[in-house]
Amino acid sequence: MKVVLQILTEFAQRTEYRVLRELYEVKPADINALQPGICLVPGIILNKAKKEQVAALVQWAKEWGNHLMLTAPWWQVKLADYLDLPTEIRIAEKKDEYKGINVAHVLITKLTPFWQSKNGDILAVSMRYNSGSGLITFTTVPLLDYKLTAKRNICKSLLDELLSREDILIPKEPLNNNAFSQELTQQHLVVLMLAAGGVDIQNELAEAVRQYVTVNITGKENGLKQDLLRAGMLDAAGMATDKGVKILVERGYRSFVRELRKQGDVDAW
Repeated sequence: MKVVLQILTEFAQRTEYRVLRELYEVKPADINALQPGICLVPGIILNKAKKEQVAALVQWAKEWGNHLMLTAPWWQVKLADYLDLPTEIRIAEKKDEYKGINVAHVLITKLTPFWQSKNGDILAVSMRYNSGSGLITFTTVPLLDYKLTAKRNICKSLLDELLSREDILIPKEPLNNNAFSQELTQQHLVVLMLAAGGVDIQNELAEAVRQYVTVNITGKENGLKQDLLRAGMLDAAGMATDKGVKILVERGYRSFVRELRKQGDVDAW
C-alpha cells in the first residue's frame, strides 16, 4: 500500500520536509484541515506554531484512525506545554546512537519503548489519549536530517517501522491463537463497534443495539463479549483494544464509529 504523508503547509519549506519528499509522497495540508490518515511534524514546530494551531493538531490526533508522528529535531521543546499528555513524556538532551545514527535527545517516560539504544535510552514511543483515540508517535532519532544523505536507506527503513500501523497497533504480547478460532461474525463486529463508539457495553449493550443497528444479538451478548475479550479485541472494562481498533479500520467501520461517538457526546476519533 502506498503511503501518503500529510505535512503542514505553513512549514512545508523546512529542510526535514524536503528530505521527506525524497522518501515518500507527501500532501501539504493546512493544520486546521488535516484529513484522516498520517501527519508527520518535526517536534520543533510545536515551538513555532500558534497556540490554536497546536490545539487543532492535538484534536486531530485524538480522532480514531489518525497517526501523528513527531520527529526530531526537538531543541528546547517541552511536550507538556503543548500536548496535555495523559502520561509523562519529556525530551532530555543526551547524546546517544541508534543503528549508526547519532542522536542528541532521548525520551524520559514510563511508556514501553518502541526503540531503545544499547545504553537503555528510550528513542521512540507511541501513546494514545484513550483507547478510542488516534496514535501519537515520538522519536528523537533524526531520520530527516539532511546531513544523513549517506544513511538515507537506513532512515527510510526506520521511518517505515514507525509508519507501520500493524507493528504499532497490534499488542506485542502474544495472543492465544486458539482463543478465537471461529469466524468473526457480524454480531461480533456490532459489539466491537459499539464498544469503540463509547457505549458502555457492560450495562447498555442491548439498548444500544436496538437504537443503532438492526442485527439481532438477543441472548448472545455475554458470549459475544467473552469471545472478543479472549481474542484481545476488548479489554476487561469492555473497551475496544488496539487489536479491536485495527479490525474495525480494516473492515471499513471508521465513519460509523465516529458518528456514534458524536451522537454519544464522546470525544471524536
